[in-house]
Order: sequence, then C-alpha cells, then structure tokens
Amino acid sequence: YFSVYTVTTIGYGDVVPASVAERAYVCVAMLIGASTFALIVASLSGLLSEISGSEAFYRALMDALTDYCALHDVPPELHYRIRRYFAFRRQYHPLVGEQVLLAALSPDLRAAAAAAAYAELLAGPNSGGALLHGLPPNLLGPVCAAATTISYAPGEHVYRAGDVADACFALQRGELELVDAATDELRAQSRAAATDAVDNDILGPDSEAGTHAGLKVSAGQVFGEDRLLLGGARAESARCRTFCDVLRVPRAEALAAVR
Repeated sequence: YFSVYTVTTIGYGDVVPASVAERAYVCVAMLIGASTFALIVASLSGLLSEISGSEAFYRALMDALTDYCALHDVPPELHYRIRRYFAFRRQYHPLVGEQVLLAALSPDLRAAAAAAAYAELLAGPNSGGALLHGLPPNLLGPVCAAATTISYAPGEHVYRAGDVADACFALQRGELELVDAATDELRAQSRAAATDAVDNDILGPDSEAGTHAGLKVSAGQVFGEDRLLLGGARAESARCRTFCDVLRVPRAEALAAVR
C-alpha cells in the first residue's frame, strides 16, 4: 500500500484504509486512476507531436495577428482579409522556410531540385512562354533556382503599367488578367465603389461590369515576357482576380540562360 500510493504520486491522506481488504481495494483504485491519467497524458502528447513545425508556425502567426489587430485597432474588414491571405498560404505553402532549405544545398543540387519543381511550369509545352521554352536542363536549372514564389490577394498587382520590366512570371495557381492602364484605373475605381460589400474581396476585381475585360491568365501560363529582352516600362498591368501564387524569374537570370 505504501509503495503504490508513493509510486503513483498520490501521497498519504487523512482518510486511510484500516484493513487489509480496504488497502487492497485502494491500491487497485489508485492503479486504475494513475493508468487513466497516464493514458490521457500520452494521448495529448501524441496529438501535440502530430502538429508539424509549419502548423505550429501558422498557429502562432494567427495568434500574433489577433494581438496586433487588437493593439493597433485594425479594422475588422482588413483583419478578415489578412486572415484569408494567411489561410491561403497555410493551405498551399505548408513548407515554411523553403528558400532556407534550398539555400543550404550545393549549387548543382539547388538547381536540380528547383528544376524538378518549376521546369515544367516555366518551359513546358503548355506554359505559353516563348523565352525559356526548349532550354536544356543545364541552362534551365539556374533559372529555376533563382525563381521565387510570391502570393497575392484578390485585386493586388503583380506589376503595373509603367513599372520596369525586371522579371518574367509564371502563374502557379489562381487567375489574373492583363489590362492596360486605363482599364486598370476603371477596375480600381469600381472596386473602391464596392468596398461596402462584405464579400468584395472574395469576388475579386472582376466582380464589376465586364465591359473592359482584359487578357485572362490561368494557372500554368507564363506572362510578362514581352518587355524582358529590350527592357523598358510595362505596357499593361497584371492584376489578380483571385488569390494567386506567382513564380517570379529575375530578368538577369532569364537572359543569361537564353544568350
């Protein structure tokens, strides 16, 4: 009896069993109670261990966002939009620190790993791109290694008309459109007029009248190549209609591969 209540950390109490039968019953009860407690602790430990580092990162990020919005009186609409952006990132970017991982590799391994992930998107037969199409793996690898993925919310611009053409892009997921400066301004005005709609950021910038439709770009397509060779300013704006993941390839690496 003394050993059982000591090992189970229950300790000696004011009310104690007096007979041998009572002590035996209490020992059994203490062992069952301790086993149940151990089972609960083990189950909770298992659940916590299943939470990956990425999951813990995004949970902490959401908690920090809540504290930030409360501290700085961020409007609820903006708080909601930021949460939806993080939810998109959490769904499609479970690997936190991907660039850190690639940076830890040797140059050849980094190029091979990046090419395995992005070569089909940048130079595949369905990409629609002309600049990088048909490049051999030894030239395409460094281009893929220099590429970075950027996520955009609905209504945001990958680039605007007049911006310097310093990169080309490939749309990994989502939908965007290429519009001229005048149409882009109409889009912005129409969206601003609809800010009182609760789901405006869900519908995206094309929820207004479609009389000024732009060139739509779908997932898997390359865009922004037209001014890359000669440089200069962009003639159109690339505006996201939905949440988008865009692969950005710097101009220097792209031109070095095709020269």
